[in-house]
Amino acid sequence: MIYDVALNCGRIIDPETKRDSVGSVGILGGKIARVTKDGETLEGKEVFDCTGLVISPGFIDTHAHGQDPVSAMYQACDGVTTSLELEFGAWPVPEFYESRDGKAVINYGCSVGHIPARIASTDRVGDKAVSACSASPHLLGQCFCTTSGTHQYKLTKAQYETLLEKLTQGIHEGGLGIGMGIAYVEECDHEEVYRVFEKCAEHDTVLFIHHRGEMHDLSDSHELIADCAATGAKLQICHITASHSTSNLPLLFEMLDRCNERGLDITAEQYPYTAGMTRIDSGVFKEGWDKRLNITPADIEYTETGERLTWENWDEHQKKGGIVLVHSNPAKYIDLAMQHPRVMIASDGIPFVDGKSHPRSAGCFTRVLGLYARERGLLSLQTAIDKMTLMPANRIASAGCSGMLKKGRIQEEMDADITIFDPTTVIDRATFAEPAQKSSGIHYVLVNGTFVVKNGEFQDGITPGCPVRGDGTGKPSV
Repeated sequence: MIYDVALNCGRIIDPETKRDSVGSVGILGGKIARVTKDGETLEGKEVFDCTGLVISPGFIDTHAHGQDPVSAMYQACDGVTTSLELEFGAWPVPEFYESRDGKAVINYGCSVGHIPARIASTDRVGDKAVSACSASPHLLGQCFCTTSGTHQYKLTKAQYETLLEKLTQGIHEGGLGIGMGIAYVEECDHEEVYRVFEKCAEHDTVLFIHHRGEMHDLSDSHELIADCAATGAKLQICHITASHSTSNLPLLFEMLDRCNERGLDITAEQYPYTAGMTRIDSGVFKEGWDKRLNITPADIEYTETGERLTWENWDEHQKKGGIVLVHSNPAKYIDLAMQHPRVMIASDGIPFVDGKSHPRSAGCFTRVLGLYARERGLLSLQTAIDKMTLMPANRIASAGCSGMLKKGRIQEEMDADITIFDPTTVIDRATFAEPAQKSSGIHYVLVNGTFVVKNGEFQDGITPGCPVRGDGTGKPSV
């Protein structure tokens, strides 16, 4: 048999079957057609000797705000084959997919965005503005949804009913669950959050959520756990370390373990950095932010200039707006979350503007492999790969996307989304000062059987990325 691509004699790590042994992979028509059980070599139109390299499922990022070609290039060089906007989401959902059709380097998808759907449920902005938001490269930072006053008000009963109808519509149109950033919507009260949980439970899908951000110890998480328990909705807590930088995270994990033992379905994700990133003019920095977050302007880095802020220039910069680094994530909490069995890896990546971004946008996944697995030994290589591939694939499948059951696996008949790296050298190179640095040690990346990284070099002009859509019902086809 002559395959399109033959990957010979690599160390195959498949988290679902627990395989970790040398073998070869044959790719045909964008699918994995053959996986050998030993050192047998295969013939192909293109043949690659993978001796000494790991053949892994492509990495799946459930939390990527950078939905543009530059972000995709850096993510591909970090081993990512599927990049999803699930925390903030999009609305209308069709516009998100249509604007990227045939243009994507890696696979893409979105949840149904609560914030844009909320705005669309009023008459305060036109439909064109909301649609433009869905098509923008950065749904969180380059649209009006996080900074304007259009969502800083309570909804009327009629608007409320319209919002829930739009969330249902988005699920039927292929949205991957519902995305909700409560911290960015000051007037989103407890009932509104609860009704969104109800909507997720009704459709048996997942709520990807950024909690309220009041930071009164675990009160933000108590709201999520209570709503999850009352409705039975599936829950994924976004950037759990950053969201609990001042809280008792060990106690929260104990509570989540007990909840899951009692039949709830709660997972989380995190990125491996001690600083977060958001807009200085967003609801995160409403009055009293310094006490809530237990930091001062000296912990805030204005990315446009690289300066640490002061109380004297805070108001000036907040009025100007823009992206900031927030140096507040305790390293001990990153370690704790990294080792928890229900926490997967996700970048929370931000688009690059004049070379400025967060290093997680370019180096999140290789940092876990190189620093946390190889150098520090906090988790095994197999566990690290599981947290980047099978875990997110199964979570998205549980949101009602049967197509994800074909990803996150090195098995025959699976999608040929594959990342091949050197376990002895793989590492991130992006830093806070210079975030636009490609990772090292990633030799090959295939998306649907097509190389987007070959011999360590990004392949310009190649767009094999396909849409990752829900089945339209919210019901997983497992």
